[in-house]
Amino acid sequence: FHEGSASMKPRWLSILFLLSGLLALGGCGGSDHPTLGEVSGTVTRGNAPLEGAYVQFKADGAPGAGGFTNAQGQYRLTYIGKFDGAVVGENAVTVSLPPQSDDPSQGEGMTVLYEGTRQVESGPQTVDIEF
Repeated sequence: FHEGSASMKPRWLSILFLLSGLLALGGCGGSDHPTLGEVSGTVTRGNAPLEGAYVQFKADGAPGAGGFTNAQGQYRLTYIGKFDGAVVGENAVTVSLPPQSDDPSQGEGMTVLYEGTRQVESGPQTVDIEF
């Protein structure tokens, strides 16, 4: 053994433990998204469920949360594709239909059917949209 190697080992282990502790703390306490409220509901147009519509809730300064309606017009919002819900507070709400054709002559983008605002609270909630 080299005379200095025994004293160097505890120092490197101490540094390693310190760094691993700091890395672990970096992932605690914070959140990579704002406070969300779990939002689901039903979209109806003329009292009939609207299938295949895209529902988006968007709070100022935050990415939107969205989801598609099923055959019964039911939707559930997902925030940035990873978390259930929408940002707590006032949200602009849009209900749109995707293009029905890949033909460029049919126009581009979504057809907006409804625009409004809704308040999202923390916790699970049902937000039905009728127009």
